[in-house]
Amino acid sequence: YRVFHSSSSVMDSVSSIETNGTPTGLWSNNVSGHIVNGLQSSEIRYWNVLVRDLAGNKRAYSKLKHVTEHAFVLDTVFSTNGERTVAAWNTSRDITSDASGRIFVTGGNFDTGTARMFVRCLNPNGSNCANFGTNGVYIYNSVPASEGVGIAIDNNQNIVVSGYSTNAVSATSAIDMTVWRLTPTGSLDPSFNGDGVFAHHNAAGGNGSDVGRELFIDTAGNIAVTGFSVSANLKG
Repeated sequence: YRVFHSSSSVMDSVSSIETNGTPTGLWSNNVSGHIVNGLQSSEIRYWNVLVRDLAGNKRAYSKLKHVTEHAFVLDTVFSTNGERTVAAWNTSRDITSDASGRIFVTGGNFDTGTARMFVRCLNPNGSNCANFGTNGVYIYNSVPASEGVGIAIDNNQNIVVSGYSTNAVSATSAIDMTVWRLTPTGSLDPSFNGDGVFAHHNAAGGNGSDVGRELFIDTAGNIAVTGFSVSANLKG
């Protein structure tokens, strides 16, 4: 067997394959695959295989068309060599971007030893957004602990975060599902539930933990959140 590839679609007969194709290696038995280097990303290539018997007679397989995968590399326009690190103890949970290309990351900030929901805003070049929060960061400090898990942008470019917080609505030590909505400048939006924060517990009954994970915003601005709720009242 011998594998050939070409940018030409004329790769159907033995003669056209040998004329237009580039072999990936020598004639060999029991070919299971080949690694081909040096191809361009997102390139259309045509592939075929020739088989040769002991007398030297050759036949062609059926031609295959394939588009090479895009070669993903770090974007050097973004921060330093395509990477941005932060000198803080953070866990990143989710990421999104707005219509202007600003990048928003949410998760938990542990600078005080306990998780606090944060949203960090980065410009398309990886620098901090000067007009968002404090030096590009908003941190929620109103409860003992909180964390952002999901993040999305609504039609008004508000930043909506789902996750959890402690003692938001329940008096126990359990955590409550929480949704925050921030303005494009990184402050809680008072037009959302009066203070920019909505919390819910007891989704499954009892006083267990409730956590919001993924969220979706429809064209009317309605927010749907999925997650989990824990209750000792649920059996099975």
